[in-house]
Amino acid sequence: MSNKTPTQLISDYLKGDNEAFDILIAETLPYVYCYLFRYVYNEEDAQELAQDTFVKVWKKIKHFDAKKNFNTWLLTIARNTAIDFLRKKKEIVFSDLVSDDNLEQNDFEDSLVDDELIPSEVYEKQETTEVVEKSIKELPLKYREILILHYLEGFSLSEVAEMLKLPPNTVKTRKLRGIRLLREQWIDTK
Repeated sequence: MSNKTPTQLISDYLKGDNEAFDILIAETLPYVYCYLFRYVYNEEDAQELAQDTFVKVWKKIKHFDAKKNFNTWLLTIARNTAIDFLRKKKEIVFSDLVSDDNLEQNDFEDSLVDDELIPSEVYEKQETTEVVEKSIKELPLKYREILILHYLEGFSLSEVAEMLKLPPNTVKTRKLRGIRLLREQWIDTK
């Protein structure tokens, strides 16, 4: 792992240090892959999209504004790559938070299980998790995307607005509507 920031690595690369770009990829690839996996819900597609993303980053690296947040810029490219891919497949599918056939499923469920819980409480937690996952999957993309970026990826609403090229008030409104839809779905399932 490098002690340099992504912006410093980009600067080094633009000065002729090709290894700096390799380091940049190595350090950000897992992050980009996880982000893309949430769009396509398929390991091979996520890997291919991550490669495509870094090809686009390589082509556009000279235009990166060092005053901006690199991760925001990177995930904007990744997001656009994923959306183009999904449009070509003619299916807009957003992943569950976890996959039944993915190791992350067990890790996620294990993190929800308290060793102190009795079996009925464990079952109730698992049932709640399934309802939340299903509800998020059923949200329209414009709401899912904002909720995932803000709550799961940890971006501020202003960063989400910048990534999606939307006015900040639109992002806030969609976040609130997405939460309202989740609540309505939650009430309907009870």
